[in-house]
Amino acid sequence: MEIFNVPRGCGKTTHLIMEATKTGCPIVVGLQTQKKYLEETIKKSLTSMLMYIQFKKS
Repeated sequence: MEIFNVPRGCGKTTHLIMEATKTGCPIVVGLQTQKKYLEETIKKSLTSMLMYIQFKKS
């Protein structure tokens, strides 16, 4: 396990999502609200990545 100790607003959640994607490990949260926040962040990240890929193609 890696400890990612950075200040607020520096991409901890994004880093966690990228690491989970690379390793295939699940992200475990303690509350339903945390799960909802994580799902929303993943959707935003995917949307941004898809828009970037489309921009690069054109």
